Amino acid sequence: MGDAPALSVSELHAFLSARSDKVIETSCATVYLQGERALKIKKPVNFGFLDYSTLEKRQWALQRELNFNRAAAPDIYRAVHPVMRTSHGFDLAGAGDAIEYALEMRRFDDEAVLAVVRFFIGGFIRPVD
Repeated sequence: MGDAPALSVSELHAFLSARSDKVIETSCATVYLQGERALKIKKPVNFGFLDYSTLEKRQWALQRELNFNRAAAPDIYRAVHPVMRTSHGFDLAGAGDAIEYALEMRRFDDEAVLAVVRFFIGGFIRPVD
């Protein structure tokens, strides 16, 4: 299992973006919201303290995230899928070598994301205006 060429990564991003309602970028991952489903793909980055520079490291990180979060939210975290190149683009199943891995989750309400909630030391929580 080698690492996906940069062209495959950019092609995969374009392919998934075109099929998504919304795309959320972070420093180390991209989340593609597609109807009731969300797909997370780790970016091939190495910050020293966090290393997703190889396909194997990204697969390991996604599997660890699935195992850890499934314990608290089994209805949200579904599976880690290999992403395969096909004659029609990309698919989460099929023959051949994985060019990337994706964590499949159930999409949840955007207002439930921690980034839109303000926390106070006293424990009071309210949505960000």
